[in-house]
Amino acid sequence: MLIVSRLAVLFLLAAVASAYATDFTKLFQSVDPSVVVIHTLEGASDVRKAKPSGIGSGVIISERGDILTVAHVVSSADIVIVELGNGKKIRARVKSTMVPADLALI
Repeated sequence: MLIVSRLAVLFLLAAVASAYATDFTKLFQSVDPSVVVIHTLEGASDVRKAKPSGIGSGVIISERGDILTVAHVVSSADIVIVELGNGKKIRARVKSTMVPADLALI
């Protein structure tokens, strides 16, 4: 009887986890367009002469295009390029950083 009870609990947990996974997938699909890839370059102010120095991610947080990301990716970059979900790449600038919290706004 104890084995049957444990199996029932495992099946219940699996069902609950499966339901949450489905909900999480739907949530991700709805916010996916706001997630961007951030490429950083160093060594020059000209994109053609600069060398790749890092890569990270960010989230578009406003209709103006403000992006929240981590400071350690962009704080020392000479050039910041944002790659949108559709593959379009846009040059960005760092507006603000909060290094102790590892946050940046670009």
